[in-house]
Amino acid sequence: MRSKSMESIPEFDEGSYGPGNIEQHMLAFPEKEEFQASYVVVDLDKKQKGILTFVSGSGGVHTGAVQLQFQSVNGRTLWNEDVNSIVSLKKIAQSEADLRISMGSEDKSLFLRFLTVEAKLEVMLILSKINTRAKIEDDSILTSIDGSSITYKVSMVTKTNRHPKTVEIDLITGTITRRGTGNIRDITEIDSNLALEVLPSKRQIAYKLLNKPNIPACTLIFASSMHVYDFVSHIIKIRENLPQRPKQPYHMKEFEKLNLFARNLRSWLVRNRTFHAVSQSGAEMFSAKDYFDGMRNLPPLPGFSDSSIEATTRAMAKYGIVQREEHNDMWHFRKNGCGSTLTIRTVTWNVGETDVEDMEHIDFLLFGKRKSDSQKDNCEIDNRKKHDIYVIGLQECKADDLQSYIASLERVCGSSHPGSIAGGDYTTLAVQSMWKIHLILIVRKSILPHISHLCKAVQKTGALKNMVGNKGGIGIYMEIYGTTKVSFVTCHLAARHERNKKRAIDFRHIVSGLSSKLVNCNGGLLESCDHSFWMGDLNYRVDFGQYGTTEEYNSVAWLSEACNKYHYDKLLENDQLRLEMMALKTFVHFREGDIKFPPTYRCEKEHLLKYNNKRNQNP
Repeated sequence: MRSKSMESIPEFDEGSYGPGNIEQHMLAFPEKEEFQASYVVVDLDKKQKGILTFVSGSGGVHTGAVQLQFQSVNGRTLWNEDVNSIVSLKKIAQSEADLRISMGSEDKSLFLRFLTVEAKLEVMLILSKINTRAKIEDDSILTSIDGSSITYKVSMVTKTNRHPKTVEIDLITGTITRRGTGNIRDITEIDSNLALEVLPSKRQIAYKLLNKPNIPACTLIFASSMHVYDFVSHIIKIRENLPQRPKQPYHMKEFEKLNLFARNLRSWLVRNRTFHAVSQSGAEMFSAKDYFDGMRNLPPLPGFSDSSIEATTRAMAKYGIVQREEHNDMWHFRKNGCGSTLTIRTVTWNVGETDVEDMEHIDFLLFGKRKSDSQKDNCEIDNRKKHDIYVIGLQECKADDLQSYIASLERVCGSSHPGSIAGGDYTTLAVQSMWKIHLILIVRKSILPHISHLCKAVQKTGALKNMVGNKGGIGIYMEIYGTTKVSFVTCHLAARHERNKKRAIDFRHIVSGLSSKLVNCNGGLLESCDHSFWMGDLNYRVDFGQYGTTEEYNSVAWLSEACNKYHYDKLLENDQLRLEMMALKTFVHFREGDIKFPPTYRCEKEHLLKYNNKRNQNP
């Protein structure tokens, strides 16, 4: 019924509603000044075009007095609602620019269509920032009351057209059911014969049965890429006989309180106990006596019905925050929650617009394994170790060469091709590109079902006032085990040694841009994440104060080629990035890994420790 009524909705035209009269961007919230931001929308329920405005009095948005106001084209106020009365924000599957705002009852819900998807996302961000209690919902996915089945609204690709349908995964019977207009089209069993592939458009999945080659593959188009990962995750759980739901419920708020309590407990133990053992894995071990002394010296855990020492310890053990070694009655703190420890390797590589030349380079980047050649380099060689997650940032990689780099990365780590779940221990979960900058996420299949809320975004900082993507950043956000929020960013910042200020500005611009564009990352890219990894060609240089002179270039090149710890320390003392971080001008609160390699800028491709002099630019 609603699809028919939408035919009479008035069309948008620029006219007097153009960018010159209506502010289409999101404004910052001042503390004590009047705040106002406006968007051109259509009220789909009333079929009326108008202006949606956020308005607050002189008290500012932090007083909680922000109003959501809808005015007609001639300026007449049609309705006015308090933002704090909003119960939910529901995204609409049929149109990415539509949003339903619920005030708690059906007669007060607002069904709006925006000019652009970006405008809708900005409004959702503003509303969720002001009213943190408002839920974000999606009408394109439905879970049954008992949780035994999940239904997705999809479009099915045929030879001639696309038909809006639904596809249902039954977690009990392990089947996929396609439905037409109330009718079942077919039922497919989820077993080893089911081949599934995520297509390059990122929102499409194709599946077919290997034992029935004459039946063509079925291609589904989902409302969002997040539903694709959710769909794949459920199929993997069924095929691998993994539990669909944890045996005991986990709650993020509960985990955050327990994790904070555990940090305070560990700090107290480190300060007040001079002796503690270290396990083979490097974890600090505390005796049971010291552990419970620390518990007694801390205030009770707030917000729990039972905050006794025994109950708090059980709760922390449930989330895998602490663990008791039964053979020696020692306690230690786990690095990650929910009883899981993951290893992540991040790699950044400026490929200089060249194609893949040598698989040994990729093997070294992923595993730290290289044939020792004292005449070439003295880089420290780590033992070959496979990690759970690989994140690779590429710069100056032409679009035509990207697929060959991805294929080489997958071949080295034993991954299947992008989106596939057949063959190999790893799968390429996400690839995001912007001009010649690319971010590739490869994960171990065993943890794939525990990854959720994945989203990607790009932020340009290049020429024409950040309109060009030759410089900028790419971000990926996801949650692991439902408790740990992780973000990965790769970037290519402004070149030249004198542009420190520009690089710091671009860093802040990338953070703010990705914070608003990563739709599942609420509260800011860095503030809301438990772990944020940043890699890229940052373009900071070594500067002894006479940059550009032949004497300084020769000095820096000699220190770089000498390649020992003493010389590394001398170089790092004059590293622009290290100095900027110490002055709190950029990358505040970030920790850089140990530097065990010489500078790579101006390094000849065929000789790892030979530098070419171009206008006396330091390595």
